[in-house]
Amino acid sequence: MNPEHFEPPFITEEMASLAVTCSNCSIRARPDFWKRHEEPFEWIPSIHPSANGGAWRQVGVGVSCVCGAINNLPLKVTDLQNNLYLFGDEAFRGDEASRLFVGVYSLIGSTSGPVRDIENQLKQVKRDIAPTKEPDSWTIHVAQMVSGQQRLKHPQYRDFSRDAVEILFVKCADLISQLGHWGWNRCITTIYQIGNHPKHERKKIRRFLNRGLFLGLAGEAIHSATAQSLYPHLTFDAQSSSAPARGEEGWANAAFYGSRHYLGHLFITHSNDVPPPKFVQPGSQPLLELADVHAFHVARTIWQRAHGQEPDRGIRQFGEFRYLSFRGDRMLTHIGTDLPTSFTR
Repeated sequence: MNPEHFEPPFITEEMASLAVTCSNCSIRARPDFWKRHEEPFEWIPSIHPSANGGAWRQVGVGVSCVCGAINNLPLKVTDLQNNLYLFGDEAFRGDEASRLFVGVYSLIGSTSGPVRDIENQLKQVKRDIAPTKEPDSWTIHVAQMVSGQQRLKHPQYRDFSRDAVEILFVKCADLISQLGHWGWNRCITTIYQIGNHPKHERKKIRRFLNRGLFLGLAGEAIHSATAQSLYPHLTFDAQSSSAPARGEEGWANAAFYGSRHYLGHLFITHSNDVPPPKFVQPGSQPLLELADVHAFHVARTIWQRAHGQEPDRGIRQFGEFRYLSFRGDRMLTHIGTDLPTSFTR
């Protein structure tokens, strides 16, 4: 793997507060989450497969003090018991010609029982909207449905009236709000004055922001899941046409595996072996359709507020989310049904 792709994962507030009292000089020493290591932090296969679950896991790290002493900082190690299924999609506003860039990733889901229930409810919602079509024969893609011109040209949506589309979004919002009761709905956002940079640099900055949003949201979700002994399975809509066949986006895999070379990955996973997120055909799973609905409306809300407009739909209808704001070198967190003002400017 190209070391140029290695990036440290974003550390949580809990991890940022970690420190150990030096046994030699009593100074509080903090772990270095930003140092890149040659070898990744991962399980080591055991020569005795019947012992240790077939692998050795790191349960502590050495923290260097300014006095030269090395002190042990124990890890909170968890054993993953049950599966957690999270589904994500992204929405962007503004291109290289725009002065403003808005990026959003939404991630929704729960354990298998609630996920199945919401999937079945979404099928019924789609039957109600389009009684003559099988629910699995068409997918929800908000950007194409809200535009009257695109909707009339699209073979799946040309028979949908504007009112029917609005009803669909309201019912989807209710399903997303139901999932929110389980506490796993989260969303990361960024708003950046990309116009302050020369045009030839803007594409590179967009890629940096995209990776940051992905790593930030994936890392926060994995940290929260493994802390509760849940095995996280993250699935995202693919951004490139070739990704579904491979089940991965090259840039995302490079960022995820590269982050394993930083100490933060060990703390984010609670010393567990967590696979990278999968990238599949857009809308190929019901909760990906719902994630698309939420991400679109959050990006639209931020864009409209940033331009001094009152959002035409808003996002309170989606219920409670853990909202994260990616600021390049840090993340802000807010739990609620709407975005604070600081997240939209």
